[in-house]
Amino acid sequence: MARTNLRNILRGQNLFVEGIGNIGKVGDLETPKVEFEMAEDGNMGRKVDTGLLKPLEAKFTIYSVNPILYQAVGKRLGDTASFVIKASVVDGNVQKQVLYEVTGQVSSQEQEGTKEAGKEAGIILDVAVTAYKLEVNGTEVYDIDTDRYICKIDGRDHFETLRQQIM
Repeated sequence: MARTNLRNILRGQNLFVEGIGNIGKVGDLETPKVEFEMAEDGNMGRKVDTGLLKPLEAKFTIYSVNPILYQAVGKRLGDTASFVIKASVVDGNVQKQVLYEVTGQVSSQEQEGTKEAGKEAGIILDVAVTAYKLEVNGTEVYDIDTDRYICKIDGRDHFETLRQQIM
């Protein structure tokens, strides 16, 4: 796979909630940190990969909020909400499409900037993520679904053997 530098200019972040487009503009965006659990090897004092993921979390700030967003915030007790963020990355003179898809439950929400006049007001959402996809220019980077034991990174499913053994 060609190297993609996501550290370049990220722009044009639009939010789609529950399949409904253009819910609002996304400001700050913290995508899920894909991190594996490590265990200590008692004999050698080193870290050993368990092959299991740590819990995934996402956080984003949304401006120009549409009321449909609050339906997603209100999903509880096993109901999950779907958030899709479409963005663009400018890498030198090349523009690339970036697609983030996050499914989970909103664990917290707070209003931002509503206490001070002249500040941009928005809503900050923290999401406990159960599924996460990242595509850059149509190429899948991550496809993770913890409920279905799927953990594809760059096309390789790290949970395939585990899924076959337990399901």
